[in-house]
Amino acid sequence: MLVLQSELKTVADYAALPDDGEQYELIGGEIIMVPTPSTFHQDILTHLIETIGPIVRQRRLGKILPSPVNVFATEHDVYQPDLLFVRRNNLGIFKMDGVHGAPDFVIEILSPSNAYYDLRQKKSVYERIGVREYWIVDPMERSIDCFQNSANAFVPVESNKQTGRICSAQIPECCVEVGSVFDV
Repeated sequence: MLVLQSELKTVADYAALPDDGEQYELIGGEIIMVPTPSTFHQDILTHLIETIGPIVRQRRLGKILPSPVNVFATEHDVYQPDLLFVRRNNLGIFKMDGVHGAPDFVIEILSPSNAYYDLRQKKSVYERIGVREYWIVDPMERSIDCFQNSANAFVPVESNKQTGRICSAQIPECCVEVGSVFDV
């Protein structure tokens, strides 16, 4: 990711960015341009949407959306997670410009340019604002790590490398075969 500014920026600065077709995130007060994801990243995302999406829609559990959707987390943090889920009883956090508050479930797919942010800064903010479940999908390791928020601290629940299943606590009966996520 390319850092565009060095002084602490706010949501207002983020909102003033030009609509030039580029994607940006506000991370810790820095406006960061998000590079176009690789095709492998997009294949993984598509597989996750095709696996999780029908469960959410058929059971009318809430709303699931892929990036780019702004998540306004704090005055200095606006993220675009790869995939987010908001329970039906929490849909009031959706506004025209994005999600204002904590999605119930967030998935981030690591890439060389974003791994630090996803594993450190964003994970910490997601934890603090009350995201209930956070999955980190690592294409290089072919693994998925699942964290549940317990008393405002993420607790690792599952870590599956290359094989096995990982199940969501936020989306009942939603399990993903780890190997199939990367065999796209």
